[in-house]
Amino acid sequence: LENVNVSDGIKTIGDGAFFGCYSLKSFKITESVNSVGEYAFGRCSELKSVTVENGIKSVSNQMFADCTSLNEIVLPNSIESIGRRAFLNCSALESFELPDSIETIADYAFYGCSGINNLSISAKTIGDYAFSFCSELESVNFSDKLEIIGDESFNSTGLSEVSVPSAVSHIGERAFATNKIEKITVDENNQYYTSIDGVLFNKSETEIIDYPNYTQAESYAVPQSVTSIGEYAFGGDMQSLKNVTIPDTVTEIGNGAFMDFYG
Repeated sequence: LENVNVSDGIKTIGDGAFFGCYSLKSFKITESVNSVGEYAFGRCSELKSVTVENGIKSVSNQMFADCTSLNEIVLPNSIESIGRRAFLNCSALESFELPDSIETIADYAFYGCSGINNLSISAKTIGDYAFSFCSELESVNFSDKLEIIGDESFNSTGLSEVSVPSAVSHIGERAFATNKIEKITVDENNQYYTSIDGVLFNKSETEIIDYPNYTQAESYAVPQSVTSIGEYAFGGDMQSLKNVTIPDTVTEIGNGAFMDFYG
């Protein structure tokens, strides 16, 4: 099955409707369709182009999972959420637009999309591992409405710098665990986080949350204000850092704080 023409009368495409149709090349989800089920196009390994017209409000769970040839997708402004594992391992995706209407990007939504190189994200919530192993992702712009960045959401990407917007109230563990991060900056109006010389702290500066792996400094002195070194704060392959001085104000070192520290 290589080609499908969907009539304007179709309103629903069910779970797994085209799952494993290995020869399907392209698909157009017409405006009449208001619901597409989970796994609908999963493992359509030759699917290269998808157009979604205004109608559906969400990209369902695993809707395009393992569509490894998918390199073009057009999403409408009716989309409000991207489901769990929706684009899992869509490694051919390079650049596309996420509509401003999207509020939620679920866990693992773009996990393993190794071809994506830049993104603008307007969502309020980015789930756990949402963009993990997007190894070519070098630039990401967050909107001011972003509130939640999940665990390892940008793990193993190509990001060298991250700017945290003012509304962000939660940054998960190892959210930016990539060996290319040089600095993390935070909007000065953020009530929960701050940045000092590119290092991420809580607002009161009593906890180090994330020390960038790719900083060129060979030594770092933890500020006297710090009482806690957060989980995985220095974890990973530090490119240059060899020495860390911890003051006696610190009373807690979190899980994995220096895990795999090769400095």
